[in-house]
Amino acid sequence: MKVAILAASAVALFQGVAAHTYIDHVILPGGAKCDGVKHNAGWNNGQRNFPVKDLKSADMICGAAPVAAAAATCPIAAGGKVQLIWGHNQVGDDIIDLSHKGPCNIYLAPAKADNSVPTGAVWFKIQEQGFNAATNKWCVEDLVANKGVMDVTIPANLPAGDYVMRAEIAALHESDTLFTQNPARGIQLYNFCTQFKVSGGGNANFSPKINAQTFLTDSTPGVNFNYYGSPASSFPKAFGGPIATASGSAPAPPSVPKPQPPTQPAPVPKPQPPTQPAPVPKPQPPTQPAPVPKPQPPTQPAPVPAPAPAPAPGGSNKCSVVQPACWAAQRKCWDDFNTCIKNKGWTTECQNMQQVCGQKGDECNKIKCSWTRRSIRSA
Repeated sequence: MKVAILAASAVALFQGVAAHTYIDHVILPGGAKCDGVKHNAGWNNGQRNFPVKDLKSADMICGAAPVAAAAATCPIAAGGKVQLIWGHNQVGDDIIDLSHKGPCNIYLAPAKADNSVPTGAVWFKIQEQGFNAATNKWCVEDLVANKGVMDVTIPANLPAGDYVMRAEIAALHESDTLFTQNPARGIQLYNFCTQFKVSGGGNANFSPKINAQTFLTDSTPGVNFNYYGSPASSFPKAFGGPIATASGSAPAPPSVPKPQPPTQPAPVPKPQPPTQPAPVPKPQPPTQPAPVPKPQPPTQPAPVPAPAPAPAPGGSNKCSVVQPACWAAQRKCWDDFNTCIKNKGWTTECQNMQQVCGQKGDECNKIKCSWTRRSIRSA
């Protein structure tokens, strides 16, 4: 019986030692390695991967105190993603025993000018992963499956400056008993800190902030958790405090002027019809004589009176009398003709009158008359 108990104790002790873990280094965007881990007091004596159990000790901040400054400060832009590389004794080994299931939390605090660990209520949580009911896995199980790579995203609105990142794994396999009741047992916390210089960002203020040395107590939900007798889903989702919320503005994007439309020339007025000159009257057909009517069957012209016979000899046949009278009659004929054209148009009646007037002219030219010679008186 004693042999069995001793064997079981030896297995448990071996399992406990073999189960430890630590952060070896940081991988930056693009794949560069950064030695930004703050080395704890056990770094060089084989105890760098040991857990912290005393919730009131200074070891709760960044691991076994005193903690040395990091060999390098890792550069990262706000909103960028870094990778924390975990291992058991070295990179690429068994990382952590799968019996050490539990949640993972990530905190940030402004770095101190002397590179000592940040103390007081200065830490704010930026990331957490507990039990995933959808996959039925704890954060530790995912970390082992991912070969020790833990992705962490820096808040995009984090103000630029130097920060310390505190990464914490809480192993629950012995949390059914409080450390204050049995120092051989109790929740195991693996806390490690890395140094970053953040560029870009905004001016957000994150809250709530916690004191890493006092935020967990024996009465904090999850510290005294019966991992074997309670469903994993009953473990508090916000173990270690809620994720901090940011107040203030997000980072201003680079100032890119809005594309402006090309400079427009002065608006071109819609084509207007050319300025019209004073209206030109439509060409009028030349003044036509009165329209010529369709040919009508000829009407018998009024009988043209026979030319008056020349005055009989012995009668009044003086040219000064007969010629003016004849031409006067012809002029009256033409006047009558023009009146006819004006009132009746180019009718047969008016045409006949034209013929008569012409004949009268001929008659006047043919009148035979005599001119009386005046007597010439001598002086």
